[in-house]
Amino acid sequence: MKLLATEHRPLVRVFSFQKESAFLFVLAVLLFAPLSQLFALATGGQPGEFMSYGAGARSLAMGAAFVGVADDASATYWNPAGLSQITRKELTLLKATMFADTTYDFYSFVKPSQKGGSAWGLSMTKLASAGYDKVSATIDPNSPPGSPSYTSYSKDGTFGVQESAISWSYGRKVVDHVSIGTAVNKITRSVDTSADSAMTADLGTLIDMKDGQRRLGITIKNVYSRLSGDTEDTMPIVTRIGMSDQYFKKRLLLAFDIDKSLHANPGWHFGGEFGFSKNFKGRFGVQGDQGTGLRETDVGFGYTIRAITLDYSIGLHALGSSTRMGLTWKFGRSVLERREENVNQLVQKAFASAQTGNYLVVQEQLQAALDLDPTNKNVQQMTEKFQKVVAAVPSAMGQEESATLVRKSLLYYANNDLKGTVATMRQAYYKDPRNNKLLALLNKIETEAAMDKTEPPKGPELFSPIDQKVFDARQAILEGRYDVAIKKCQDILDLNPNDVTSLKIMGSAFFLLDDHTRARKLWEHVLEIDPSDKEIPEFMKQLRPE
Repeated sequence: MKLLATEHRPLVRVFSFQKESAFLFVLAVLLFAPLSQLFALATGGQPGEFMSYGAGARSLAMGAAFVGVADDASATYWNPAGLSQITRKELTLLKATMFADTTYDFYSFVKPSQKGGSAWGLSMTKLASAGYDKVSATIDPNSPPGSPSYTSYSKDGTFGVQESAISWSYGRKVVDHVSIGTAVNKITRSVDTSADSAMTADLGTLIDMKDGQRRLGITIKNVYSRLSGDTEDTMPIVTRIGMSDQYFKKRLLLAFDIDKSLHANPGWHFGGEFGFSKNFKGRFGVQGDQGTGLRETDVGFGYTIRAITLDYSIGLHALGSSTRMGLTWKFGRSVLERREENVNQLVQKAFASAQTGNYLVVQEQLQAALDLDPTNKNVQQMTEKFQKVVAAVPSAMGQEESATLVRKSLLYYANNDLKGTVATMRQAYYKDPRNNKLLALLNKIETEAAMDKTEPPKGPELFSPIDQKVFDARQAILEGRYDVAIKKCQDILDLNPNDVTSLKIMGSAFFLLDDHTRARKLWEHVLEIDPSDKEIPEFMKQLRPE
């Protein structure tokens, strides 16, 4: 330890800390003196060590294993990439009472973007301790040069130590399942009248590996650092890798981190969180390093009352215990609620455009909704459907019966009623049998519904598609293919349930299949529609009595 002597009175000099050595002294005395050899292996006694303590009572209760979690406002400290998960404005506060009258505070505010998927945060970290004695010593003038001896000592007041960091962080999702983030930190430290500062930058990434249940987080702290003041310190690069996983329908969260600072042994952190109820969660954790093994054991809990969560944790270590109290407040409208509302508005506009038959506008509105929420399965399906529609039928805006039927069929299609879609679109096609694009779209939807494809008319040119089906049904009966005849008639009845000709032919097919019950029912329906029909009574005479 270097000492700087300054004149106090003749032959008496007062000793104080040199600026570049003050911080190392504070760490050694304040934090590590009782276990200096033990903790030197773990920390390396490096500058900015107070920034490795952690942030948030919740994460500290989990053994500071949080790089792969980072789903609350403390992500500004642990992993700025995790800010992309924040959906509401969030404020978190931490007050930690440590050993030797030392306090540690952390405050963080996060604001997500309106569309979600990104957020910025502002945080402050502070370590403070006071009550250190200043000591004055009188040097013996007869002592040999280089080996001074002291004749008296006296106290000369007290001094305090304070280290703090203000950080601005930003994180966003760049592609599906991958987020990145950065943090810029202004670090200051003071010992009595000595002070210096540093500007540093951190990088982080968070990778979703299993639909939100498993995540991998990586951070690199102090990738850039610039110090000012009377100091020769350099900020060490610190790398941290963490994994989190959820079990039992996401009630149990487990996390494991490994960190490595320059000139220090690798450290490890393991912890978990279990939701006993919607409002109450219990937490546990352990921390250690390669050189010393287990360093700390942590336990805690969190209780949520509406939008406010109260957190408590305690850490047990060789120096005694550390108590942490935390509060988190989530406020403002959720990004998810706002996004869902905007998506619903666009979908409603798309349906309104579909009712007018302007399918190009429908596609544009659905694409805008999908841009807002790329994970919305319903919007994905509707967008894919109308991509098929626009390729064949860009619009159906006329008042003709065929256009009206097309609009009706595509509304069925948007609502996933494939049977109604096919029946109505077939009717539209029968009204306009020369519309090959409509036929192509109809065939695609029939394939999607696992139904037989509609074919263009094969008979005389004046035959309508319905005439063609009637012709095919009669031909099938003559050839003994009664099931085919029934299918052809059913296609017509899907369009017009009261088509007398189809009912007669279908009844004949069931009669020939010896199903007199169904034949009777169909022919009776014909008489209900047309009581003057003269053929049906003759047919019914051939039926077996009921």
